[in-house]
Amino acid sequence: MSNYTKKAVIGAGTVAAMMYFSYFLGYVLRVAIARFGGPTSLGLVYSVISLFGMFSLAMNFGLRAALLKYIPEFLATKKLGEIKGAIIFVMASTFILSAIVCGALMVFADQVAYLAFPRNVPNPVDISYAALLIRVYGIGVIFSSIIMVLKNCFNGFQEVRYFSSIEVVKSVISTALTIILLFMGMNEVAPLLGFTLTYVVFLPAIYAYLFIRKVFPEFFSIRTVLNKALAVKLAGFGLNTTLIDVAGTVSGNIDTMVLTFYQGTFQSGLYNAAQPMTKLLTFVGPAITAIVFPMSSELWVTGKKEKLSRGLSMLYKYLLISIFPVALIMLLFPDVILRTLFGKEFGEAGLVLGILTVGYVFQSFTWANSSALSGIGKPKDAGMIALAGSGVLLVLDFALVPSYGMTGAGYANLAAFLTTFLLSTQRIKTYVPVHIPWKDFFSVGVAGAVITGLSYSLIPFLGIWPRIFFTVAAGSLIYVGILFSTKSLVMEDIRHIVNRVK
Repeated sequence: MSNYTKKAVIGAGTVAAMMYFSYFLGYVLRVAIARFGGPTSLGLVYSVISLFGMFSLAMNFGLRAALLKYIPEFLATKKLGEIKGAIIFVMASTFILSAIVCGALMVFADQVAYLAFPRNVPNPVDISYAALLIRVYGIGVIFSSIIMVLKNCFNGFQEVRYFSSIEVVKSVISTALTIILLFMGMNEVAPLLGFTLTYVVFLPAIYAYLFIRKVFPEFFSIRTVLNKALAVKLAGFGLNTTLIDVAGTVSGNIDTMVLTFYQGTFQSGLYNAAQPMTKLLTFVGPAITAIVFPMSSELWVTGKKEKLSRGLSMLYKYLLISIFPVALIMLLFPDVILRTLFGKEFGEAGLVLGILTVGYVFQSFTWANSSALSGIGKPKDAGMIALAGSGVLLVLDFALVPSYGMTGAGYANLAAFLTTFLLSTQRIKTYVPVHIPWKDFFSVGVAGAVITGLSYSLIPFLGIWPRIFFTVAAGSLIYVGILFSTKSLVMEDIRHIVNRVK
């Protein structure tokens, strides 16, 4: 019998560590762009990135997600030929789709830039320069399709080391290249050219070799099984997951695009300093869901529903315990964090960071629920929920951003995240009898209230940095103490997990 606890803890821990490091490097990249060019440069770069993100669905149509579903199933039934056929079908399809979409954006880059970047805002963008950025970035996006397929292959084979290392290696190479190019005076071109060189030159050479030699050495020796039935199966599952992709496309890019259109690249730059900060919370969510998807698929197919139920209930508990301390620090000191990292101007985005922090706590649970739904073969349910959230976000962005700017975008996200959290929790409970650990959630809330009261009581006596230090030091002891005293954390559970992992 598989040791699912060991697999989950080691897998999620490895992915979390790698994601945390890659997010750190990604934030270093944003800081570098902001320090060299300020909010306007940061906003311009990420507006171009979001522009391509809005078309990402047309480059994929959910096909990559089909590999996560069917590689574990084909492995369990020893159908290696079908695995090879599925990989070839998905790789070829997504590369061709990406080339068509990106090629069109690059050919009509001047017209696209004219529509995407308005002239009646503060610090308007030079259209010809924006078109150049679109063409540079488009080449990299085409080749990124190869790496995204390989990444899903590693995940489907449950090769956590290689899956989780892709983002780290990408971040190391692209950040190093960007900093070099920034010192050469390339400004906004630097990060986009660094991205393109990373995906065209470095990552394919590294990860194609690892996949063929280490993960699937039978790739060239076995017969390819690729027929109409397999193609229909992959495409059918992919189309069901396109609802999730639609939602991801909207939620990941619409804020930046709407802000740029109505408020200009300055506010977009401020927002793109605050929004990624929440990845200090979200790195735990994707790390766990990267493991939940294939594992829930295996448990569901083998009829081990009770194991899945207990695992999800425990996941909710430890997910909140792990992300809450970081969330609380971001809620208490958002403007200080942004000013310290990016510069004085970016302190204006402190309120936005606080709003998004609350939203992303809910979003972490939604990721776990949605991955479990997809893993048990209900991607359409997860897609409908994600689509509902993106609909809320889309409507509220257009309603709030023109008048309230980046703050309106923050509240739009909070409403969308709360919607998907409630819907996904209710839906997963119709298939798996998951029990929400309300007692443990209450203990975490009490600890947060005590730490917040302590921090605010120090305002008359301490400067900001001594106050932050004392809040973190004393708050850590308070947090652990309350969790152990209320038995939300017990040594027996910790020892049990450790013993299962050994």
